[in-house]
Amino acid sequence: MLPKIIDNKGKSLAEILREEAPKHKHLSIATGYWDLSGTLEIIDTVKDYESIRLLIGAEPFSSRRLDIDNLYSNFPEEDISSDLEDIRNAETADLDKLRETAKILAKLVKSEVLKVKVCRRPFLHAKTYIFGTFDSEAAIGIVGSSNFTSRGLRSIDEGGNAELNAVENEPSIVSYTPQNNSQQPGHLSWFESFWTADFVEDWSGDFSKILRDSPVGDLTFGPYEAYIKTLMECFPDEMVKLPELDTHSQDILYKYQSRNASILI
Repeated sequence: MLPKIIDNKGKSLAEILREEAPKHKHLSIATGYWDLSGTLEIIDTVKDYESIRLLIGAEPFSSRRLDIDNLYSNFPEEDISSDLEDIRNAETADLDKLRETAKILAKLVKSEVLKVKVCRRPFLHAKTYIFGTFDSEAAIGIVGSSNFTSRGLRSIDEGGNAELNAVENEPSIVSYTPQNNSQQPGHLSWFESFWTADFVEDWSGDFSKILRDSPVGDLTFGPYEAYIKTLMECFPDEMVKLPELDTHSQDILYKYQSRNASILI
């Protein structure tokens, strides 16, 4: 039975989403912020969906972007790139899972099952997870404080935040469309009003390109590339010595070496 309140103390939002996902084929998410680790929490249960819509609102004053003149101009590319920078130091098991998550996302974007839009203005602070469509017999809407991130979804015992989310499992409420201005929208009609708004921008979410250009461009390496990278790390003395470079150049060279190991070894 679905709880009415999800606070990550008992069952986490991630657990609820994983339990409900197999019953549906459509998911709409609005979130202030989104990270790869959060996607990992539910990716296995939604990877065969018919449609996934993700609406992101730029989270202002993020510490990683305080040096950017326009806090919105490089969103979400800057945020995802920063997340990938952190992933470089992840545990091996987590790295494998995140790599697979990235591959699945790239496939979903390419097939247009996953569509991502960004709301830069006004600042979108809403968080909602909606299973189903207007035609679904069993639609579910969850509204609360949880961003689509690992901290927003996981239990407190797993390092998640203390959140507060309300669950609505009455389809007639979730899918209700107002008939006049005095009526309140249901979950889906509220989402649709933002999703189709002129001020919301399409963002293809080209994960393959973002990953390839990031400092952890090897995140989506296959078995062969992983083998070559292992040789490079196990036999560094066999590699051509290169002059000292600044940090930015080192990152670029790191990716180049990974992709051209057969030449450099």
